[in-house]
Amino acid sequence: PTVEPTPVPSFTDITGHWGETYIKELAAKGVISGYELAPGVFDFKPDSAMKRQEFAKIVTVAYEVYNPSATSTFTDCPVGAWFTSYVGSLQDEGLTSGMGDGTYGVDRNMSRQDTATMLARAMVKYQKIALPDGPTPIALLSTFADAAEIEDYAKPAISFFVEEKIIKGYETAIGSGVFKFRPRANITRAEISKIMSMSLDYIAPTPVPEV
Repeated sequence: PTVEPTPVPSFTDITGHWGETYIKELAAKGVISGYELAPGVFDFKPDSAMKRQEFAKIVTVAYEVYNPSATSTFTDCPVGAWFTSYVGSLQDEGLTSGMGDGTYGVDRNMSRQDTATMLARAMVKYQKIALPDGPTPIALLSTFADAAEIEDYAKPAISFFVEEKIIKGYETAIGSGVFKFRPRANITRAEISKIMSMSLDYIAPTPVPEV
């Protein structure tokens, strides 16, 4: 089934924001929503951090794997909570194993490296991408001044997004040419909107046969 477009919410706080186009695109697809101020009027809070349960909703809706009847074995996802069916759907699809302590991490902020990791799993499964392996991730990430801070589990995913120019780093000083990835930093709602939009539009290049 195809996600039916919905009326774009009237976000009060995105006009002129660099992420406006991406936010509106995903809102029109019903993938993201904001915080209702009045009937049909919403704040999006583009520069606020994205919560882990919010990202579960985005991924499962975007890839059309949301099951409203899904439950979760994570101890912080009780029956009846608005987010449990989204996290449960994510869990059922094998896209998350939680925090390693029996919890999903509800109300924790998404980090940049965890966003890349979870989204890459979805792209591998539903868009049939291939993540770089071997020495390639190390080579691709070596340009970041804080490459040593990137966890091993996240390196293939981050390498893919960097190579495809879907995720970029932060220049330490304008014109310095020195960039950091900031793997543990919180990712904002606008940043996720851009990454999600570009990822959904991504088409893997066709391999050129050897002659």
